[in-house]
Amino acid sequence: MKQFHIRPLVLLFAAAIAASFPMTAFARAVPEQAAAVTDPLLILAPSTVSSAPLLLLAEQYPDDYRVEFFTDHPQALARLIQGEADLLATGFSVGFARFQAAGDLVHVATPVWGVSALMTHRPVQRLEDLAGGVIYAPFEGSPIDIFLRAILDHRGLSDRIRIEYAPFPQAAALVGQGNADAAVLVEPIASRLEISGNAYRLMNLHDGWAEVSGGEARSPQVSLFARRRGVSQRAPKHALLEQRLRVAIEEIARDPAAVGARVAPALEVPPPIVQRAMMNTLFDLPSAAETRTLISDYARVMGLSEPDVRLYRLEE
Repeated sequence: MKQFHIRPLVLLFAAAIAASFPMTAFARAVPEQAAAVTDPLLILAPSTVSSAPLLLLAEQYPDDYRVEFFTDHPQALARLIQGEADLLATGFSVGFARFQAAGDLVHVATPVWGVSALMTHRPVQRLEDLAGGVIYAPFEGSPIDIFLRAILDHRGLSDRIRIEYAPFPQAAALVGQGNADAAVLVEPIASRLEISGNAYRLMNLHDGWAEVSGGEARSPQVSLFARRRGVSQRAPKHALLEQRLRVAIEEIARDPAAVGARVAPALEVPPPIVQRAMMNTLFDLPSAAETRTLISDYARVMGLSEPDVRLYRLEE
């Protein structure tokens, strides 16, 4: 399988998943259904649908979890490192790059495995129909750029479709106004544009990734990271968090409309857009062993170094 190389230490999904909403907390009480965690865990997260499972936990267990949205990714990372927050939800490659550079983060869980879509200005049936055109990606060397190049190479379209770069809002405007053939956009931007009728969904990028990887659609997108210092004392809390996240993800799969209505006010996005965005986001929480395998496979295809076992060890 061909490898595709990422530029080292590029902050891959920080711009993609951090939205421009003010920092806020989401905590609405409902009856307890499990043993409470002593002391709330403060989770810093992007204001996007990728945070929906975390918002459900903050709603259901307000004494156990508090979610704050961030707009400044370096500041959020600094708060985690300084011990001002317990967990940071961010792009896997962002946390992995920090781990490689400093070794002070630990991977706790990856609940999001696909969160972007290839959107076109006009309805087309196949990627090949865009031959001779341009697809926008957020920036050179980003995971989306690498994914897109891998998909085009797999289809034999590398020399027939050009990739250009623009931030998500600008790319969405270009496609929506008919000034660009296509762009890869994250949720909920993709669903907002689709519902407006100004763009069409050609594919979710995780479906294209399945072609490249040999059938596996999951690649680590949004992960939870903790500070290594003191992590062994928090391991029981993290274990309970994972159990509850699995239940939340099952709830999203079972009734995305109801979940969309519950989390839409916190995201400041209309419920129909949140619902569609969640239906096109690949949520899952595999076992620890399967997660490591998926991350290793992702690293191999993307040309990253094999993750050190310390990335996953909940010890100092």
